[in-house]
Amino acid sequence: DVLELLADRVGVVIVMDMDSGEILGMTSSPGFDPNIFVGSRDPGEINRIFADPLAPAINRAITGLFPPGSVFKVIMAIAGLDAKKIIPGTSFVCPGFYQLRRAVFRCTHVHGTQDLIGALAHSCNVYFYNVGLLLGVDTINHYARLMGLGEKISIDLPYEQSGSIPNREQRRLEGRGGWHAGDTLNFSIGQGEVQVTPLQLVRLMTLVARNGWIVQPHVIKAIGDVPVDTFVDERKIRVEEGILETVRKGLRGAVADAEGTARVIGDLPDLYVAGKTGTAQTSGGKNNHAWFAGYAKGKARNIAFCVLLEHGGASYNACLLTKDLLLRMQEKNIL
Repeated sequence: DVLELLADRVGVVIVMDMDSGEILGMTSSPGFDPNIFVGSRDPGEINRIFADPLAPAINRAITGLFPPGSVFKVIMAIAGLDAKKIIPGTSFVCPGFYQLRRAVFRCTHVHGTQDLIGALAHSCNVYFYNVGLLLGVDTINHYARLMGLGEKISIDLPYEQSGSIPNREQRRLEGRGGWHAGDTLNFSIGQGEVQVTPLQLVRLMTLVARNGWIVQPHVIKAIGDVPVDTFVDERKIRVEEGILETVRKGLRGAVADAEGTARVIGDLPDLYVAGKTGTAQTSGGKNNHAWFAGYAKGKARNIAFCVLLEHGGASYNACLLTKDLLLRMQEKNIL
């Protein structure tokens, strides 16, 4: 069904039981038939897979590296609150842009006065530009790593990538000059040199939803008769639960607020959905990446999910696919 949802689009869908860490579904599109590697098949068929510019041989869910765009604002909100640079009621005025000397950094809309919960729900860049400058690059880097970005999750699959979280020292060592305020602004909205895997964002949403408790994502369900999750020790990040509760209100607002960026999902019967949209800019004049990462609580189970449409345009497109996915899961009593 997930393959059918992605159809001919390039992207990723991951669904994980956020209480056990069991991966319920993980699809990377385009895919390929692994049977071509078995027996004396036409070698030209194999060559075509590796020569395909859409890279079907890559599992984008764990190997693909992408800028997270505004999904990164979840990190910024946690960092701002935990470092005591802001409180939930801290407000900034968004005129649709942020002026840094001669450079203009854009927002998606003129949002006016925004507090933290509203800025998450409406994905206000200007709000998080301000938070980013209050925090600075080193503190943002610290919290991104605390939340599991920039490191391998160690899922039971090969070739997982760790991603990249920029820092001042790394840039200096690579001989690329100093770190500037404009770099911090880009960092604050998940652009610039930030690179993550879709699976990392699934785990991020899980720890927000579960008050900081981190589960171990896994594909193998059991070894013999013993469930894999019985081998895994959960751990909890050191962030106050009140901070995560505030962030959850913002993520719920993205779906439930009349101006929320994921409002197209709407109220689904017997389902609580929250999450963060992202429209990540890319280079080379290509379309943006469309993200929606979040969690849903249903009658059957609680899940965390991530939908990425590579060069898929606005995050609205990822939200539409997510809505279809959740409805199908409900129909099959999976959720």
